[in-house]
Amino acid sequence: MSEPRFYVDDCPATYPVADWIKRQLPWREAKNDVIRKVIDRKDTSFVFQFTGNLEGLQQSVSEALDTVGFHGWLSAEGEGRVYGGYSITYNPDLIYKDQPIHQHTLGTKLNSFATGDFYTGSARNHNGMLKNSYLDGASFNEFTPAAKIGYMGEFLEEINKNVTVTRSRLGIVKGNKTSLEMNYHVDAEMFELTRLNIPISGDDNFLFEIQGKQPYVLELGKAYSWHTEWPHRVYCYKETNTDRANMVIGWSPWLTYNKEERYWYPNEYFGKKHPFDMLIDGDVTDKIKLIESF
Repeated sequence: MSEPRFYVDDCPATYPVADWIKRQLPWREAKNDVIRKVIDRKDTSFVFQFTGNLEGLQQSVSEALDTVGFHGWLSAEGEGRVYGGYSITYNPDLIYKDQPIHQHTLGTKLNSFATGDFYTGSARNHNGMLKNSYLDGASFNEFTPAAKIGYMGEFLEEINKNVTVTRSRLGIVKGNKTSLEMNYHVDAEMFELTRLNIPISGDDNFLFEIQGKQPYVLELGKAYSWHTEWPHRVYCYKETNTDRANMVIGWSPWLTYNKEERYWYPNEYFGKKHPFDMLIDGDVTDKIKLIESF
């Protein structure tokens, strides 16, 4: 029996594409089945050794920044100067027509930090039009020109052959001032969007923190994934001459996109495998090896 196909052009404008698809699949049952299989596992954060070409990643990120520049996070308050970077993926149909493609995954002027719109991805300022908005994470699935540079481009294409890479960015926290006030946020459900973080630059003055847990430093030469539905943040606690840069690679564990025909379908892992196990078993990339989980 052929897999169901969900054509993005059929998705109503009032839904993010992934939400529309999940409504038509036994998504909750599939998720609960997989969670029950790993119910004894208490670990929600994972540290990997990055076995790919770190120097090649660093060189291509540097070249991309020289080419496209730093783009600050967009909000109703303006363009930020503390956090930004450039988009690894973009959405050609994004509804904000004045937003450069290398800024597509870096916020939206319709949402405000002052009212907490970014904490859980509030839709209240979008007048119900959510398809092709910032909240439509699955639709950010085209690689930007910056993402195609050098080894970074090779690495991302390798991942994209195994799973569909979606909303991703090169995230930079500036080190020229402290950012202890950086807000916590949560991301999309991890069965829809899982993230792999690879440090590119930084020092011990930059911390990653899951709310209620001890902050820690994301180290060069390693890669990280965690339960992103829990509140978390990154910040600079002491001024430094270094900027902290991370590749934040979002990928779709259970849905795969057919770019040529513009449809999504549930893949072989749907309802069968936890996203963390996909990372551990090399289903996403063979360039990481598990060191520890906690």
